Amino acid sequence: MVLSALGLLMIMLPLTVGGEHDWPTWTFTTMAAGRLLLTVFLVQQKSKMRRSVPTPAAQLWRTGVSVRSSADLRRTLMTGGRATPAAEPPGRRARLAIS
Repeated sequence: MVLSALGLLMIMLPLTVGGEHDWPTWTFTTMAAGRLLLTVFLVQQKSKMRRSVPTPAAQLWRTGVSVRSSADLRRTLMTGGRATPAAEPPGRRARLAIS
């Protein structure tokens, strides 16, 4: 977070002040350093994302499990993201047996 804030500051400050001082050399070097800091920040964040354990929601998205209710979500999370058949509503079998 510090890298991103510092990088943005190093780009925005010369842009706002540089025009008033006829664009001295320090403005361009500061903007280049800010761009370098933002690049380091992006590389750091990408490597952190690769090392992190995916959240349960990301696992559900990857497996394509459809969750229709909070009960389905709870059941899916309890089984580790594997799809399980939904429970039959009570009384449904009785209606099918009578028909």
